[in-house]
Amino acid sequence: EDGLPDLTVREIIEDADGRLWVGTESGPVVTERPLQSYPVGSRLYFVRKIGIRAIPHVRMRRGCIAADKYGTVWVATLSDGIYRYRITPATTEVERVSTATTPHGPNEAVQSIVIRPDGSLWVAIATGGLIVVSPDGLESEYRPPGKRAPEGIVAALHEGQGRVLWAGGTHGEIYRAQGVRADVFEKLESPLTERVTMLRETEDHE
Repeated sequence: EDGLPDLTVREIIEDADGRLWVGTESGPVVTERPLQSYPVGSRLYFVRKIGIRAIPHVRMRRGCIAADKYGTVWVATLSDGIYRYRITPATTEVERVSTATTPHGPNEAVQSIVIRPDGSLWVAIATGGLIVVSPDGLESEYRPPGKRAPEGIVAALHEGQGRVLWAGGTHGEIYRAQGVRADVFEKLESPLTERVTMLRETEDHE
């Protein structure tokens, strides 16, 4: 009745226009209109398109939808790259960004994404390393494991306070990098041994 394709919800994000994006096991959906336009107490209705643009029907992982305050929404997939939606009152533009690590290689599965203070999108991929995508989605840089990227495979990313980028690994590793460029990742002591699926920073920046 509400348009949700699956009750297994991985992610809920509100975009700059007030629409609610939900990542499910069967793919992402979005409310047909901004939340503020729904009467109090009414049910939300979800659709698989934004404007006239279709949203990919792909299985979602946690941490694979991100929205900035300027109207851009990024949707990362397991095999079809990343979709960048630029939403304005008049139009909706969509572009697909490759997650290949070589010029003609296949798209790598995305583990997690995060928007940094400069508007760039940082992407953790399942084969290890990070991909840094420019705010307009036109340029990207691949950082192999151990070379300006964590040594292990990153499963979760989080933008902390003071331009600190946090990363969690598949075997409990915790990494931290300072600044927008994040050229050096420090591996912190961690008692964890299992996959890190989510990171949140405390008020003490820990």
